[in-house]
Amino acid sequence: MLNNLPFYMLRSLACTLVIEIIFALILGVRKKGDILTVALANVMTNPLVVSLGFISGFFFGTKVRIICTVFLELFAFASEGIAYRYALRYKKLNPFLLSLLLNAASYLSGFIINSI
Repeated sequence: MLNNLPFYMLRSLACTLVIEIIFALILGVRKKGDILTVALANVMTNPLVVSLGFISGFFFGTKVRIICTVFLELFAFASEGIAYRYALRYKKLNPFLLSLLLNAASYLSGFIINSI
């Protein structure tokens, strides 16, 4: 099962990038540099969130994975919000609200996809 981690990480990152970029476009993020910032912020946080969540579940079980996932998602939200605050030229939404919306869309989409 642990051998599947690289595949799981790549699949998760690819889905996250597609979903968050689409939602960023829906929310009005249009400049290429801003879209690149959204993508790079996810490249920065997604592998850590996915790998630590996966490993915590593998070694410690579902309850620990859920707790770990909550803290990791909060980390991703805050880290991406900070990145957006300093790097985006997009000013229609607060960068932390943008981060929250994009992460919520991505997490819920991933949850639905993994439930099927």
